[in-house]
Amino acid sequence: MSQTEKGRRRQLEIDIWDGVIIGSMWRVYIICMIVELAKLAVFQAGEEYSVRKYLAMYFLIPSLIQGALLLFLKFFICNAKERCKDLTLDLVSVIICNLFAGVTVFIHCGVQIVGVALIMPISLLSVYRRRGLIRIQLLITIFLYCMLCVWRYLDCWSYPPETIIDNMIVFIAMACAYAVIEEQVRKSSLQRDAQVWKDSLTQLYNHEAFYEELENYMEKFKTDREHFSILVADIDNFKSVNDTYGHAYGDEVIRAVARVMSENCGSRDFAARYGGEEFAMILPGKLISEAVLTADKVRRDFASCSIVSKDGPKSFTISIGVAEYTKPYRTSSSFFEEADNALYRAKADGKNRVCCKK
Repeated sequence: MSQTEKGRRRQLEIDIWDGVIIGSMWRVYIICMIVELAKLAVFQAGEEYSVRKYLAMYFLIPSLIQGALLLFLKFFICNAKERCKDLTLDLVSVIICNLFAGVTVFIHCGVQIVGVALIMPISLLSVYRRRGLIRIQLLITIFLYCMLCVWRYLDCWSYPPETIIDNMIVFIAMACAYAVIEEQVRKSSLQRDAQVWKDSLTQLYNHEAFYEELENYMEKFKTDREHFSILVADIDNFKSVNDTYGHAYGDEVIRAVARVMSENCGSRDFAARYGGEEFAMILPGKLISEAVLTADKVRRDFASCSIVSKDGPKSFTISIGVAEYTKPYRTSSSFFEEADNALYRAKADGKNRVCCKK
């Protein structure tokens, strides 16, 4: 993998991390403000606490502090992510997330259940993917909770009497906050999966994903004896396309193949960009005769595509090799060679045609 590709992937990782952390915390911030307003709505003013004092201490102060923490985190990520190490970014976000949770907990320490919010940063640990941070976070959580117990024991903060409604509002808010965080983490996992298993140019599955799926079907054949076929396609004379029209235009031709394959992909079929100008497809449950029909449909549809170039609309062709899995093979590569050999025959016989294993 080139340094450019490594840099691009690292940037994607950071962007995903950025989206999960910042997105989660801003959503939780909104939930916190809603909770403050809900508690204010049921607050009963007394001699010690007027509505104005309650508004200042339990809404304005925490909202301003938490908002400032999030703005700092956003500013730090945007300005330091290219200069700082990933570990530094992770540590800063861990600290900010704990401070964010700590503000709510210590402001509302009179509500017994609020201490559970200190566990909130642990929900984000899977985003960092660092074992050491789990231990650090655990120590921080234990330390903050012990501090909270001491804070309550020393009665460092005067607060209105706790009510059942207070506990209900805080519990509902924490449940919503955890749900928001888990949803963001779920989305980040899906994004990572797409980054690992999808080809960025075509959005088809990539080489690694293809072999993973192929091996799954080979294992399934051992137990269920379900036949399946694969096809391997290669754009004809693709080097001359790049040499004549440039690599950007070549990418458009590759995308056109991907669109055609996606359009001809059934609900169980698996299409992938195998590499360069080569594509592959797994056709579960299809015999060689059915696979050849699918391959020929792909060939004809691509040949009918018109791709605008500097010399006007151009059409290109594709050659395809097909093989059916009818017996166990030692490796996935050895079976793939059957379709690849059929592809070579299609090329040798004049291109723009479908050949299958004899």
